Amino acid sequence: MVVKAEAIYEGGTYELIRDNQTGFYTAKIEALARKLNTDGKYTYYPVMLRITDDAGNVTIKTVSDAVLGDDLTLIVREADIFPLKIIAANTQGEELGYIKNANSVDIDLGSTNDFEMELDADVWDESMLNWGYRVYIPGTEYGGLLEDRKTSTKSNTVTWIGYTWRGLLSQKIIEPPSGQSHKIVSGEANQIIGDIIGDQFGPIFVADNENSGIQISSFQFDRYCTVLEGLEKMLGTQNARLKIYYQQGDPGGMNGAVHICAVPITDWSEEFEYSQDDKINFTTQDYRRGINHLICAGTGEGEDRTVLHLYVQADGTIGSTKYYTGLSERTALYSYTSQSDTEKLKEDGEKKLRDLMNYIQMDATVDNVDVEIGDIVGGRDRLTDMYLKQPVVNKILKIKEGSATIEYKLKGEE
Repeated sequence: MVVKAEAIYEGGTYELIRDNQTGFYTAKIEALARKLNTDGKYTYYPVMLRITDDAGNVTIKTVSDAVLGDDLTLIVREADIFPLKIIAANTQGEELGYIKNANSVDIDLGSTNDFEMELDADVWDESMLNWGYRVYIPGTEYGGLLEDRKTSTKSNTVTWIGYTWRGLLSQKIIEPPSGQSHKIVSGEANQIIGDIIGDQFGPIFVADNENSGIQISSFQFDRYCTVLEGLEKMLGTQNARLKIYYQQGDPGGMNGAVHICAVPITDWSEEFEYSQDDKINFTTQDYRRGINHLICAGTGEGEDRTVLHLYVQADGTIGSTKYYTGLSERTALYSYTSQSDTEKLKEDGEKKLRDLMNYIQMDATVDNVDVEIGDIVGGRDRLTDMYLKQPVVNKILKIKEGSATIEYKLKGEE
């Protein structure tokens, strides 16, 4: 028996109320102001359903669901165009107001995980932007801490640089418990995220405590991996991803904080296919100059040195049998002289080879939907008939003169 039904939309949770006469569950959801300053008539948002029964079981439904998926996209017809507004807050999280005079803002998520904000030196206000201050767009992942400053007398500008919230997660390490080789976790995903985050970041980071419906069973973190790498890899085993967003505090109450939680990956490829037909600007690259034979050399000297050979197969997997020969074979050496563990050398070697092998890449600028890191997008190049369906690995928000664009990068493997 259903005891609770909720719709989750852009960080907000809305309880669905059952109508005893019709049996339908409904909720009134307020449409957000669009995230992009474009001329598009519609903006699309995925809605996630979270259903809890009387036994405490949680069922999650997303736009990827075969039955309900088509009904879980909120389509908003835009009457006006809303520019993105970036807010500044001090080191305690107390909001100082909107940043109105930035010449340009460049926020990279998924690659360098940092940002730059340039202002004319004449308009820079130290009381608004200073060391350790926060900048963010509420309800989104766009934001971070001011931790690096450059000034130019030639251009008369001040540029603030810092890690994004995602980037800060890469500055902490998950260590194995004392006396153990690896940290192993089981349980509900948000609870595990909360345990990993702990108080490492102080009050600025908060792990959501609601049941995500995502269960982790005996996941083993890599030794001394970053918090970002570890959590992304853990959630990837359950077709889930990290959701990171800044939530404003209540006036006169708690200050704002960065919220982190686990959510299912959204597969947009069936809903939207980005191609020339949609007048989406993108570039594709079919890279076939990659390495397909990697020689992995570990510890030892001469004939006693540990050596493994890894080969890319026809389907893009990695094995121990050579497939490419003659002119088609491309070979490189991976020297890891401090690694004596053969299995670990193989694991690291496979990771290295995936970075070096052939790939298909698509970079796109999309106006009608803000896709998150880890969500899946499909794109087709009508000119070459190239099709790519892969997770988003990188997104870059650029704001200049009040105009905002988001660039996406997908990377596939051959």
